Amino acid sequence: MNRVSVLAFIAVAAIGGAVALEEESNSPAALQKRCADQAKRVFTAEGWPLDGRVVNYSVAHYTSQFNARLGRCLMLVAYTTNDPRDRNTRKSYTVSDAFEQATFAEYFESGLPGFSTAVLQCNLTLPKEKHVLCHSAKEWRRLVRPYIETGALIH
Repeated sequence: MNRVSVLAFIAVAAIGGAVALEEESNSPAALQKRCADQAKRVFTAEGWPLDGRVVNYSVAHYTSQFNARLGRCLMLVAYTTNDPRDRNTRKSYTVSDAFEQATFAEYFESGLPGFSTAVLQCNLTLPKEKHVLCHSAKEWRRLVRPYIETGALIH
């Protein structure tokens, strides 16, 4: 093999390796890892501890999932507030894009002990799709499930 052939072989091998590396970096596992890392950054940047400690009578948890169909890193955050001052329990859930910080689904309920819970907000809005309202936690889980499967486990 002459010098030109060796250089051409090296260049082709390098390009092939770069393509393989790019394909590997866009594998489902790699996309999910990047999504999980970003969701963790967003959650902690908002001041929430990862260990589930209570902050101002509230606790928050999150989960993330790369939705390949939408090409988005979706993040579900669940907040619960038990305020001893008014004995009100408030629960809220949001689904948002962890990179763009765009919110797609929101649910908020409030209730006092001994009274029925009031659903104050329940909706889903995805880009290029119509806004959908809902009226219960069950409806909200049904709306959210196709986008972030772990949303079905909330509530």
